Amino acid sequence: MRFHRLLPFATLCLALTTIATSARAQSQTESTLPYIYSNYTFPSARASIARHTLRLAIPTNSKPVSALKLTAPAGFTLNQKVSVLDHKTGKSLPVNVSIAGQTVELSFDRAIAPGVAIDIELNNVSVWGTARYYDLAVKFASDNLNVNDGKMRASNDRYVNIGRTGLRLS
Repeated sequence: MRFHRLLPFATLCLALTTIATSARAQSQTESTLPYIYSNYTFPSARASIARHTLRLAIPTNSKPVSALKLTAPAGFTLNQKVSVLDHKTGKSLPVNVSIAGQTVELSFDRAIAPGVAIDIELNNVSVWGTARYYDLAVKFASDNLNVNDGKMRASNDRYVNIGRTGLRLS
């Protein structure tokens, strides 16, 4: 048979997959930028109205996050029903939600500390397009406290792009 000819190629593919997977896992744990490590759609990807949940991790060597911007793909109509939860405790976090077209801006009353994971639930999203990717950007908090109210303030008005995430079919 031809199995002896395919064995070197199969071994090479397995080795490359192992290297790529470990490099990706290492880069996310050592990253200074927040990243999405889980996402899903409920009830399913074929539903015309669904809940999209994105789980964002803020690495321990990152700066605190004061705001987050999600840009939905064309064909999604967003609803004001957005909630942000602490993944560990399940408690709702105070957040100001602003929706303009395809963009959701989440401004946190208190900056989200490094080492925390949050769940962002976009409820009642009307889906009529085929694209399934959200673009994400964050705004980091400065180290300076606002003297008037003791809250952290944004270091600048600039968002830092952290990438895009696709929705899993469930």
